[in-house]
Amino acid sequence: MLPVFEIPEEEAIEALRIYGSGKWGFGTLPTQIEYLLEITALIWLGRTEPRHLPEFKIDYYKALAEAQSSLKKTRQQNAKKAREAKAKKTASSQDEFNRQLEQLRSKPKEVVG
Repeated sequence: MLPVFEIPEEEAIEALRIYGSGKWGFGTLPTQIEYLLEITALIWLGRTEPRHLPEFKIDYYKALAEAQSSLKKTRQQNAKKAREAKAKKTASSQDEFNRQLEQLRSKPKEVVG
């Protein structure tokens, strides 16, 4: 059976790079880690220069941004509908109150004497 490796998080690689290698110090990846990243085609995770992300990462981030934007838009629409419904309910309640008040005012009053 082949060994199973997990792809490291970008933040973990960055933290390791910041800590630095024993040989070259701050800001460099340990040689063995850099070698493993190269042979697994993940070297872009450890680059310090402007990164050229693979297409799948770019597509993933675009899809994530679109999903978040869509979710935000839906939440805004739902909040707007809720505000409109509340305003409509409040207005109808106020109209009902005014109608009842008008009915009470229009009834003749009996004077007890």
